[in-house]
Amino acid sequence: ANADHGRNVAVAVASMISVCSHGSCQSQGSSALISDLEDLAEVLPLNFSQRGCLGLCGQGPNCLLETKKGSQALNHLDSFSKVISMVKKFLKAQGSDFTCPEDLLTRSKLKSDAMRLLSKSPFRPQHTAEDMLQAAELLSRAIALEDARPGKVRSRRTYELLLLRGQSLGRRSLALRASNGDASATAAAALELLGRAMLERPRALEPLVEAAHIYAFSGDTTKAVEFYQTAITLMKELKLPKHEVARLERRVEKLMAGTQQPLDSGDGAGLWRVEDITGVSKDTCIYHLRANPPGNPHPFPHS
Repeated sequence: ANADHGRNVAVAVASMISVCSHGSCQSQGSSALISDLEDLAEVLPLNFSQRGCLGLCGQGPNCLLETKKGSQALNHLDSFSKVISMVKKFLKAQGSDFTCPEDLLTRSKLKSDAMRLLSKSPFRPQHTAEDMLQAAELLSRAIALEDARPGKVRSRRTYELLLLRGQSLGRRSLALRASNGDASATAAAALELLGRAMLERPRALEPLVEAAHIYAFSGDTTKAVEFYQTAITLMKELKLPKHEVARLERRVEKLMAGTQQPLDSGDGAGLWRVEDITGVSKDTCIYHLRANPPGNPHPFPHS
């Protein structure tokens, strides 16, 4: 993606930042890295694209710098400061300087730091409520800065910030509910943000599905089914893959049948709750699971 936005910038065709967007890097924050590059490309001569696995799983997010000086894989690009260092290295190889307005750096960092918290939260479930509160606060500041921009027009960024903050508060509400906390106000705030995102982009799928999830886990089956069915209709209109449509259809069937899966294994039904995930490495992670004893004891418990 060459994002020079109409400026006459000389960038060698062979010069490219290729970001791994494979599963492992994605879960380690490659979307935040791409967000930073999109923002910086507003004022800097950056060529970047997404690519498949670099074989450095567990060390992500990873990217490949391809310049006239050669190719180099860089890993652990898991903070805004590391992304800036990588971009400076790339520009230096092209003979370009890093000159970026401070307000753009601030807006970019607020958004991507929140995205990193969202990416990492599944790996630290015991901290989800705290992490998502921090992400929501970062995004609140980002939205305020976006709204205060002079001559601002409604943009894709406004939608993205509203969606991300809605997702953050939605996850926080689920974490509070799982720990028997009061999640109603947080869930209501998440749904309000997702509603604003829908107004920004009426045919967007993500806020519909996020809202449906929140309603489902809050026990409002009627609203959950309504939002899931609206999302399914939109997915069919957009001709999205059939297996994705079928996944939501199965959720609707379970809700309609009153068999929504609980967050815990409280009834001894054999469902497991993730307590922690540790030992993330190149190819290994350890899940710490907990479940109540089965409702009917095993007939031969010592065999």
